[in-house]
Amino acid sequence: MFSDKSIERIVLDCPFCGKKPQVALGKKNYCQLHGDPYQGVRVFCVENYCPAKPAIQAGDVYNGGEWKAMDEAIVLWNRRGTLKDDRK
Repeated sequence: MFSDKSIERIVLDCPFCGKKPQVALGKKNYCQLHGDPYQGVRVFCVENYCPAKPAIQAGDVYNGGEWKAMDEAIVLWNRRGTLKDDRK
């Protein structure tokens, strides 16, 4: 799916359970108005016992490219984790 370039950006652990999340392509969908395809990148917790099961989907592989979509999703995931730390 993603090559070694995806290692360049570090994904923070899940802010709820502390496990490493997974990065993968989201479900391919189509615009209801124009029929154009769009597919985001998901960053999500795969831990069965995570109390929140958080997931973030962002970007569009068809509009901007796979790397840009992956960066957008990872930045949002990491930002959410740091917001929790800022509230202390």
